Amino acid sequence: MAIKLFRKIKKNILQEIIMLFLALYLSFINVWDFNLNFNKFAFLSLFILFYIVIRIFFPKLVNYELKENNEKFSKKEFLIYGLILLLVFTFSLLSWYPAYTNPDSIAQWEQILTNNYGNWHPIIQTIFTFKIPSLIYKDFVSCSIFQMIFIGSIMLYFCYFLRKYFFNKKVTILILLIMVLNPFFMKMSVSLIKDVPFSWCIFLGTLLLIEIVITKGKWLDNFKHKMLLIITSLGILLFRHNGIVCILCMFIYLIIIATNKNRRKVYTYIFISLLCLRFILYSIIYPSLKISSDGGAVDLIGIVMNQISHVYHNNVEMTKEEKALLDKFAPKEVWDKNYHPANFNNIRYSEETNMLYATWVNENFNDIMKLYFKNIFRHPVMYLTSQLDVTSSIWSMKYDQKSFWYNSSQDKDNFITLKAQNYYNSYSEYVMSSPLKYIFFGVGTSLFIIILSILIIISKKGFQWYYFAPYTIVISNTILILFVISGSYEFRYVYSQIICALPLLIYSLSLKNGKFKK
Repeated sequence: MAIKLFRKIKKNILQEIIMLFLALYLSFINVWDFNLNFNKFAFLSLFILFYIVIRIFFPKLVNYELKENNEKFSKKEFLIYGLILLLVFTFSLLSWYPAYTNPDSIAQWEQILTNNYGNWHPIIQTIFTFKIPSLIYKDFVSCSIFQMIFIGSIMLYFCYFLRKYFFNKKVTILILLIMVLNPFFMKMSVSLIKDVPFSWCIFLGTLLLIEIVITKGKWLDNFKHKMLLIITSLGILLFRHNGIVCILCMFIYLIIIATNKNRRKVYTYIFISLLCLRFILYSIIYPSLKISSDGGAVDLIGIVMNQISHVYHNNVEMTKEEKALLDKFAPKEVWDKNYHPANFNNIRYSEETNMLYATWVNENFNDIMKLYFKNIFRHPVMYLTSQLDVTSSIWSMKYDQKSFWYNSSQDKDNFITLKAQNYYNSYSEYVMSSPLKYIFFGVGTSLFIIILSILIIISKKGFQWYYFAPYTIVISNTILILFVISGSYEFRYVYSQIICALPLLIYSLSLKNGKFKK
């Protein structure tokens, strides 16, 4: 009796801490703005309001359990889901015909036209997104259609996944509409950037991990399922260079939590095979074909450079040697003229520095990192502020849609395209300025939903690490962007968290309350 009482008290204390954290977090992400001073009064007022609301609703979320769905699944349902996807994709394509591109995708298109490949943008993703569609029709529109077929296939699997484990047909259609009517979904469907196929592989991988957890690993006993896991993992590994981090986190976690020796062997064999394949590609095949390497250090210090530019712009004290190091890249006037608190790319790609950055970083990498770590200890508050500024596009509710920096290849003379885009712009502005932006999961909202779902699991299951496996891919990617890579105010880096938020929330609500354990 005493043990049960102690567990109940401990669980209640944990829930109180969780609710306090949620209120603080929600208040902060709604108040912080890199263009304004931190408003303490607004923060305190929101904290009180959010705490009251969370105090009322969070216990109900924790105690809520999805009812088992007994409605039979029919393959004909795919016609309904497919028709919804077709209509949304058609509208998206008309709005941005023939595609929505950026300098990266333009460079990849030139690679497949000249057959002169480089691995700055992953070759496998270049072949998948651009080369294969171009074999059918050599125009951006073929790439857009191919990418929409890829996304549509995953979305159909998602509908099957929802029907199989959670919901009836009506609720599944509602969830599908919430996903596809998101303005981000519409625009990204025809955005030919590596983040899109990479993010959808993370989405599919998250679904597969949920299936592994809720079936206690039995899902993996099927050979077809093993192949699906391998193919999905290949997409995560090879569509972006930082995908290796997601794969490491996912498989190491699966190997650790596996309760069955045979399944642990399967995870281990797949994991080792993936690592060997990447090593062979990057260290043997690409060099032998004289294919240039990826960005390396240049793309790994986005956060570092943004914080250094923040310190330099604010005229803090530096040694002559440190100033000389920065002046090698650009004079102080250039740093100041192009400075943006959340976007180092303004400096990196300015007219004066566009061709110098990669050479400067590679030649002075060690000195740059020494300067960075020295100034962290000299000016910790300034560095923390800069960190919050540059990553605000990932977690802030005050999202600026202009963080897209693409040069669209849209057909400007096409009347239908211009008309469709006007409708899209009106719809997008309406959504982003109304409460619908919370239903459709913007950037800050999606991260909040993911964190909320994790806290629901903790409240239901305690710290039973087995149940956190589905979060390994999307969270590892988000953390990597937050603390290492992000150098610009762009949400595309974490598009995966926008599309993964809803499945993870459904998963957390589906779990039944269990005994509270350590």
